[in-house]
Amino acid sequence: MNLGDRLLLGINTTITAMLIVFVVLIFLGYVIKIISLFVEKMNLNSHKSDEVDNKSEAPVLKEEFIWTQTTGSVCGELKLEAELNDEEAAAILAVIAHELRRPLNEVKIKSIKLINR
Repeated sequence: MNLGDRLLLGINTTITAMLIVFVVLIFLGYVIKIISLFVEKMNLNSHKSDEVDNKSEAPVLKEEFIWTQTTGSVCGELKLEAELNDEEAAAILAVIAHELRRPLNEVKIKSIKLINR
């Protein structure tokens, strides 16, 4: 076996191994996607069973988020289109930050609007 044959054999082996690796990675990606969909569906089912129908309670508010920074301090800017005081707006901001699992200084609310049902 001369040098040219060895070189071709090495290139062939390299390409075959790379193809196997990429096929396995794509397969694992699909497996992860399927598992995440399954877990998400289980979480939605558990949340639906825990929810109580509270249509007669306080109005539902819609929050819009703007991500401006990922580090450092963000001074909040809040336009209220619903009748809320500062304490209620702070409570909404705290709940949003908790649900997003982000620090308060990284969450910014652009506006809070009342949704009529």
